[in-house]
Amino acid sequence: MNKKTPISVVTDGDKAMSAAIKSVFPESRHRLCVWHLDRNAFANLPNTEAYQSFITCMVRYVTPDEFEDMWKKMVDKHNLHNHEWLHEMYAKKRKWAEAYMRGHFFSGCRSTQRCEAMNAFFNRYMNRKTRLYQLFQQVDRALTCIRHNEMGADFSSNYTEPILISKLVKIEKHAANILTREMFSMVQEEIMNEQTFIVLDSIESEGYRTYTLTQYECPNSKWEVVYYPKDQHMKCSCLLFESYGYPCAHLFAIIKAEHLKQIPPSCILKRWLKIAKSDLSDKHESQISPDVISMARFSALSFSCSQMCFFASRTKEGFEELKVEIASYCKD
Repeated sequence: MNKKTPISVVTDGDKAMSAAIKSVFPESRHRLCVWHLDRNAFANLPNTEAYQSFITCMVRYVTPDEFEDMWKKMVDKHNLHNHEWLHEMYAKKRKWAEAYMRGHFFSGCRSTQRCEAMNAFFNRYMNRKTRLYQLFQQVDRALTCIRHNEMGADFSSNYTEPILISKLVKIEKHAANILTREMFSMVQEEIMNEQTFIVLDSIESEGYRTYTLTQYECPNSKWEVVYYPKDQHMKCSCLLFESYGYPCAHLFAIIKAEHLKQIPPSCILKRWLKIAKSDLSDKHESQISPDVISMARFSALSFSCSQMCFFASRTKEGFEELKVEIASYCKD
């Protein structure tokens, strides 16, 4: 990795692994897998209510002070003052409590599920009886399948257009033009949620403005967004962008309030862009088999055609029109 360390690491809590990460990747943020914590909590806590209280402390987005208050109430309510496992977990709270993890980039990954999923994927191509000379052939087959799926997703992002559904057409169109299809779906949801937020106040300071927002039917909830007009830099107190890597509904509310026509560069990560892989070498691209490229194109076109056929089949006129168009393209 050219001595580039990971931003974040998720493990199952192995102590030797934790010590190694702290030694080798001191700048990386280490998180404990919530799935393993869930199982351990169920096995170690005395009853279902105590288990549910622990899970609430783990996943709820609150401030560190609110977390401490929740934790104290849980310990007092269930008389867990001398519970050894709970004391051990409290000492590691900065590695699993959402209150302390918020603002650190994990792209929504809170468990080792992705790693386990990759293991399960490769298990479809090999098992304990696979011979060594067969191993490389099977790994190559598995990688071919992964590349096929990835190229199909790339084709869908680059050569198809999503349906725009919000009133912020220019902003939504900008997101659709630059983001991959999967990321656009997540951003589109935040754009739609923007309409539930209300700007309460705006304070002008030297070089920036601070907006205070609340949410419809939740008047006691407050968020702050700081906006720098000079470079259009934005930062929200909810820290969704810092945690997940895409702009929150609060930011879109201020984008609308400032009459911006595009998403500011400070709210966009390169990893989610269609051009994220543009700097890959031609040598790497040339290693992909033409058959794989052809299969990827077929997969992407099949997906697009299935959508088109679905909408056309809903009316007799659409069915007849598409039938004629298909016939014209299929002529020799």
